[in-house]
Amino acid sequence: MSPRPSKSRKPSKPRKPSKSHKPSRSSPVPSVIDLAAAAIAEASLEGEDEDSDFHGQLAENQRRVIESVLLDPVTITFDNLAERLRSHGTPVPNFFYRTFYETSATLSKYVPVDMHTKHRTDDKLKMEAGMAFQPVAKFNVHGYLHREGIERQLVWNQKKDPSAFISVFNELCHAKRRAGFHHDESQRIGQRVSIARISSEGLEPVTVHAQVESKICIYTKEVGHAEVKKWKKVWRDVDIPAWVHKKARKKYGNTIDPEQLTESGADMWVSITEIRLSNLKNSGPSGSIKRDSICAKGHDYEWLSCGSISDDRIMNVWPWDGKELHTRDPGRPIRSIANSGQPWIWDMAKTMWVPDWVQKSTATDQAPATGKKRKHDMDDDEEEDARITGLIMAELKRARLSYSDATAKSNAPADSDATDDSGNAVTPKPTSISVKILIASPGHESRKLTIRPKDYKR
Repeated sequence: MSPRPSKSRKPSKPRKPSKSHKPSRSSPVPSVIDLAAAAIAEASLEGEDEDSDFHGQLAENQRRVIESVLLDPVTITFDNLAERLRSHGTPVPNFFYRTFYETSATLSKYVPVDMHTKHRTDDKLKMEAGMAFQPVAKFNVHGYLHREGIERQLVWNQKKDPSAFISVFNELCHAKRRAGFHHDESQRIGQRVSIARISSEGLEPVTVHAQVESKICIYTKEVGHAEVKKWKKVWRDVDIPAWVHKKARKKYGNTIDPEQLTESGADMWVSITEIRLSNLKNSGPSGSIKRDSICAKGHDYEWLSCGSISDDRIMNVWPWDGKELHTRDPGRPIRSIANSGQPWIWDMAKTMWVPDWVQKSTATDQAPATGKKRKHDMDDDEEEDARITGLIMAELKRARLSYSDATAKSNAPADSDATDDSGNAVTPKPTSISVKILIASPGHESRKLTIRPKDYKR
């Protein structure tokens, strides 16, 4: 609990902790509500009234914004008791699964920039070399590894405050369910949905120890007046569970700082389930009175990558065609045409969706030219020829059956059609006529088809 002010003397105002101050690990961790209550109590002794807006429910004309940052010193430990217990408890999954589509805010090397309407017009949104997925904001421990930063990732469609995290799932079934949601139900319908399988190799449990400073701002809007802002700051210690690649520990030891984490090139991940069990969630009032994202139901299966996901972690990228996830080549083109005016097709070589005409121009949708494949294509051509021939034969036979005035037309040339007064075409009984037809359609080679007399004899 926070220390109570002495009755014998007037307590001093709470002060911002020194940046050189190291959080105590032996004393109980106070919640932000305790600290806020202590600050309010001190203010009350000086004649100030308690302000419930900072820790209670807001009125309809009010909104609350919380801005947080981790203060130095920030330490990341690999070998404390908490990490050893976690390493023997529920392990990190062997694979993560990332569901994405063509307009996902997160940049991806598997979505061409010219096919993303937003990214292709923003010069700042460029993929870094060696990265498979990249968030819009650049991650750093001090600025994003706190409750407000994580909650921002769990709430969609906040363009003014870009996230530095990337969401993944711990099981494929959750990724497939999200793929179906994006394809069929989401407000932002995905026309080309994919799932990436991501390796978690080398990740070890760590704890990030720091003091978080939170600035709580209350905005009140009265009719006919400008919005009024009031704010206060609170501080408390946090111990944040995370997972970091072992190369950081091997290079700098069992205790490192954020700068060493960056210099080592190690990536960091967090589990929403572990965050819920930590003291990070006890950070006072949520930014929204309707939602407490970290403590809300759901997200137990979700992990967050703290920053970009490197290309060397990607094991597979699979297409979701709207009904099925194709983890193997089915031996036929995989298409995604639902909700789209264009015939998208999966490029196995590029592991991405491309327009069908791009696929045909590069011939990447053609299977190896084996004898079996050639025979299959020939059979398909023969079936199409037979179908077209049947249609032509039916028309010629219909014309021949309508030939009822052969005597009157006997003087007509044998190799031409005759037309009666009614305008109905009459075809003489052919003896040696062959009809040559040129068949052409977009995206297919032109072919010549010859109809011989034997084809339409009764």
